[in-house]
Amino acid sequence: MNAPSNNGSESDPPLIDQIPLELQPRIKEFFGSGEEIKVAVSTDLLENGNYGQDWLIATVDQLIMARLNGMPEHDLHAIPLKDIETLDIQTFHGNNVMKVRTHDCGIEVARYSKTAAEKFFDAKSEIDFLVRQTQPKDSDETEGKKRSKSSHAGRKKTKCDQCGRAIPHWTDVCTYCIEKRKLIFRLLAYAVPHWKISIGAFAIMVFVRAASVYPGILNKRLFDEVLAPPAGVESSGFSGLVAIVLMMIGVNVFTTSFSTIRSYVMAIVGQGVKHRLRTEAYQHLNRLSISFYQKRDTGNIMSRLTHDVGRLEDFIAYGLQDMVGDILMLIFMFSVMVYHNWQLTLLSMIPIPLIIVFTVYFGKKVKKIYHIVWKQISGISTILASVIPGVRVVKAFGREEYETDRFGKQSQRVLETGLRSARWESIYGPTMGFITFSGTIIIWFAGGGQLLNGDLTTGELIMFMGYMMQLLGPVRMLSGLNRRFLRAATSAERVFEILDTPPDIADSKNSVKLKEVSGEIEFRNVSFSYDSEQD
Repeated sequence: MNAPSNNGSESDPPLIDQIPLELQPRIKEFFGSGEEIKVAVSTDLLENGNYGQDWLIATVDQLIMARLNGMPEHDLHAIPLKDIETLDIQTFHGNNVMKVRTHDCGIEVARYSKTAAEKFFDAKSEIDFLVRQTQPKDSDETEGKKRSKSSHAGRKKTKCDQCGRAIPHWTDVCTYCIEKRKLIFRLLAYAVPHWKISIGAFAIMVFVRAASVYPGILNKRLFDEVLAPPAGVESSGFSGLVAIVLMMIGVNVFTTSFSTIRSYVMAIVGQGVKHRLRTEAYQHLNRLSISFYQKRDTGNIMSRLTHDVGRLEDFIAYGLQDMVGDILMLIFMFSVMVYHNWQLTLLSMIPIPLIIVFTVYFGKKVKKIYHIVWKQISGISTILASVIPGVRVVKAFGREEYETDRFGKQSQRVLETGLRSARWESIYGPTMGFITFSGTIIIWFAGGGQLLNGDLTTGELIMFMGYMMQLLGPVRMLSGLNRRFLRAATSAERVFEILDTPPDIADSKNSVKLKEVSGEIEFRNVSFSYDSEQD
């Protein structure tokens, strides 16, 4: 079977799911010379509405359906693309159906749940494109417009209307065109009622981050004043050792205590913002008309009130201040290092760009693998959801061995993808360790040379080594700064979309609020007749 290719834009993910190995040779029998797969999507429902996995495969010449139909193996049928007149998606409660119409009949080619709706809307657009390639160039333009219009009806947008870029799978908002600053400031307005304790928590955070730099200075003093003082400097002895150790304990107690207080205070702020956002959104949802709910999946609305609101709470309570805190931490450490030895400071910064680049690259790679794992685990859930409620049918037809084999194959796919993820994770840790080690080697080599020449003390060298290890955390956090802002802004956009949606039926400005409704109805000047009757 020829390797599949993708005709979409480079930023679009290919619409090709992993076809089961036992099905691939049977599909290949339908292929002509040089024919290759352009679209391959699996359903999570069978034709009869039961849970199961059918397949829809498209090439440049034909549309192939692989259906179980209650049989142990998939039953395959092919429709030439040139025979397809229209391709439509019919939406129902709980599931959708994709249908094609040829010159003599209509055929249901796929049935799937709302969970797979986005994937099949994208597949429909791609198949529409393939069908158009088989039509004469002078074909009716109105038909093309009709096809294009139907392909976008009710679908989740995958491309931005403004900039044309791909919209990520985890949102329906373009992350490039989103006004992040405006949304973040609007979100922060919800924290205004808690501004006093927020400012207090911010002040605590500044003091804690500044105090976190002080142990490095104490380490320097421990070596330079007590353990290994420079030539000509007398050691302060045991009393100096006790004093510095007590200061270390005091700094640790201070940072731990006030960090605990700050975490609790910001949890109060976050929970307050979460409660207000969730309550306002739910209250507004109850005022919206039925048409709003008909255009959106229930799961999508629920996700906004749970997942998105929760993400905003985390951003307000911890994310925003932690990002500011990491920046302050870097500034404090960098200032101390430059003050003591600016040349060694610049040399110790050499590994930082490598850490940022590798962290971003690793995040992108693992994100794709995690998404595949999520889809495959969803396949396991689909099998369980179909077999467990229908266990009587399985036993009645003696399908235990078949279902066990089907579950085992899906679990094997999860295992293989999980091992891919494990390989990347096993690479990440040692690689980050090696980059950090290279930074320490630079400090040992350059700093050791300065120490031998008398330009650097032992305490300063130890301090630089400690700061090098301490820099890792803030740098790794800040390398994901833009993504964290994007996620928060996108969640804010999704929640505020609900709040900004006006009801189809709204009270007028001069409306009068009823004091009490008695339940009586009085008709005045009302008549009734059939259309053919006269008044």
